[in-house]
Amino acid sequence: MNTYKLKYSLNASTTIAAILLAFLLISCNGITQNPVSSIDSRTDVTESTQRSQHAHSAELPFSGNCETTFDPPTFLRPPAVFSQTDIGNCRLTHFGQSDFFSLKEIDFAAGTQKTTEAYFTSANGDIMYATGEGFSSPGQPGTINFNAVLNFSGGTGRFSNATGSVQVEGTADVINRKASFKLFNGVISYSASDRNR
Repeated sequence: MNTYKLKYSLNASTTIAAILLAFLLISCNGITQNPVSSIDSRTDVTESTQRSQHAHSAELPFSGNCETTFDPPTFLRPPAVFSQTDIGNCRLTHFGQSDFFSLKEIDFAAGTQKTTEAYFTSANGDIMYATGEGFSSPGQPGTINFNAVLNFSGGTGRFSNATGSVQVEGTADVINRKASFKLFNGVISYSASDRNR
């Protein structure tokens, strides 16, 4: 009788131990697999989000026309580098009617210009920033022809992540301190969610 109880007790203990061991192995396997599958699912979501954002931030055409006025250039450094501030209005794709401001360094001797700051401000107050470089040369008497490339570098509101560039070509009337220029062959990229703001 004692032998039977001992065998039964050992068999029951062995069975319970085997069940506990199996449960422990299954639990451990679940623990080691869940973080990996969790990471994989987060990676899938992140990659999907990035693909979605990339798909919605395709390059779009950008162009327009601007009219500005400027104060007499201020001398910066020899031999002939001057600072010029332009203020005016533009009609642009993705903006409609907008305000324009730029600060340039113009080297009359070298025939170059560098736009150190430029802002396009839409009717709702969203701003896009730009910088650029270009060239200038004498035109008709009292005028200077210029061309440049502006590079977009973010801004505010819907243009906070904007990138792209545009070519600029125009004429400055140095006697009346007015300029007109066109923006063409441009591209702008900003996410679809920003375009709906």
